[in-house]
Amino acid sequence: MEWLLLASIPLIVLGFALKINPFLVVTSVGIYAGLVSGFDFVKVVSDIGKSFVDNRLIAPMAEAAAKLKFKNLTHKDSQKIKAFSAGTDNVAVFFGEDIFIAVHSILFIKAFYESNGIIVEPLHLSVWAIPTGILALIIHCSRLYLIKDWKKLIKG
Repeated sequence: MEWLLLASIPLIVLGFALKINPFLVVTSVGIYAGLVSGFDFVKVVSDIGKSFVDNRLIAPMAEAAAKLKFKNLTHKDSQKIKAFSAGTDNVAVFFGEDIFIAVHSILFIKAFYESNGIIVEPLHLSVWAIPTGILALIIHCSRLYLIKDWKKLIKG
């Protein structure tokens, strides 16, 4: 059974080597891996969808850190922390992900260009994303730094 699951790795490599649509390759191999692991089809597909919605990691960690530091957080304080965390997460994902060549957005852009007869390498797309990612990082870090008094923000 385990070797069937490990077969998903060469399947991904083969799919990319044959220049099959990256979304199709990753999604179908993900479903394959779920099925050979013993899950039913509906569970695999619903888990894939759930992971896109629920996979926010920063907000729970930020809220836990604030609870340790400020002890008596109100619901309103908690909501403020979640809002700042969501903003941070969105900026990081939206502007930072295109710097990495194996991320789905770069592979989707590459597939779109190729379907229209334009050949472009993922590395070239990623290189052009670096200035935007750096600028987004500087702007967002400045925004967070300018919040001088977090205690006042939380309790105010």
